[in-house]
Amino acid sequence: MASWEKNSSSIWPTWEDNKVFTVLLAIFLVYGTVWLGVQIKKSMRETVRVGFSDNAAPTITVTATGKASVVPDIATTDISVTKTADTAAEAQSAASKTMTTVLTAIKALGVAEADLQTSSFNTSEVYDYDQSPAVVTGYQSSQTLTIKIRKTDNIAAVLDAGPKNGATSVSSIRYSVDDDAVVLASARGEAIAKAEAQAKAIASSLHERLGAVVNYSESSGGNYPMMYGIMADSAKSVESIAPSIEVGEQETQMTVYITYSLK
Repeated sequence: MASWEKNSSSIWPTWEDNKVFTVLLAIFLVYGTVWLGVQIKKSMRETVRVGFSDNAAPTITVTATGKASVVPDIATTDISVTKTADTAAEAQSAASKTMTTVLTAIKALGVAEADLQTSSFNTSEVYDYDQSPAVVTGYQSSQTLTIKIRKTDNIAAVLDAGPKNGATSVSSIRYSVDDDAVVLASARGEAIAKAEAQAKAIASSLHERLGAVVNYSESSGGNYPMMYGIMADSAKSVESIAPSIEVGEQETQMTVYITYSLK
């Protein structure tokens, strides 16, 4: 009897009927499964890399810093008045009265109203901690005036006006440039020139030619040449001596980060 009659319920020959066919079928199924898996992985990689070149162009990234110096044309300082009294109102009134005197003297030196700013105001209790529990013995009120001095040859006179008119402290000189675009451009130009020379040297060592800029970023910073401080006793303020102030130069730094293509 024919084999198909022995197993009429199946269209596939049995192992006993055709061993070769069964082995080939098994190999085909295994190969097909592997091939299908490879195609799925390939499709996934191609989906992830949509928009990217298979062979990305080589690049190099260099960093360089340029410097430029300029004489500051603005100085900013802080003048403070602190007063103590039996009540908060008395302490605050005394501080305000002295600060008004300081303000009048500074305005008389040619400082504009727009360049004067009350940057701190505080009134608080004063405690005697030698007693337990500590007790309030009075009140202290403080005011701080921030002054922008646009005439640098007027710095010493402004600093001296504080103690002479009852201020209890003068602290910190910060220098700046009103328009720093020119000095920044100078520092940037030096930094870019250094970066390009560095990139060309690297490209030459790699036996490549330098291509176009593909990425650029920068950061800037500077140093501040002087800090100044005075603590004044209001009872002796009229004897203060104007400080000697040297503005000096302010150095600005510009660091560039440039990525070039190679060709």
